[in-house]
Amino acid sequence: MVAAVRCPNPKCRKFMLVEETDRGKVVACLICKQPIKVPPAGNSTAPPPVLEPVGLESTADLTPIFDDDEPQFKMD
Repeated sequence: MVAAVRCPNPKCRKFMLVEETDRGKVVACLICKQPIKVPPAGNSTAPPPVLEPVGLESTADLTPIFDDDEPQFKMD
């Protein structure tokens, strides 16, 4: 299983995937070579909460962006 870590360098801030075997270790960023401390396996953050739509009682009031009868792209 892999985990995503973010480079702490403010000029880089790239995400990187690390292997499970790298948990608890320090790895170098692949872009800027800044050391990144990979959190241990037990310190995983909770998944983000599921957000419910606010103020939409039904979808009947929504209008489609595209009309399905018309082509969305014009070919020359």
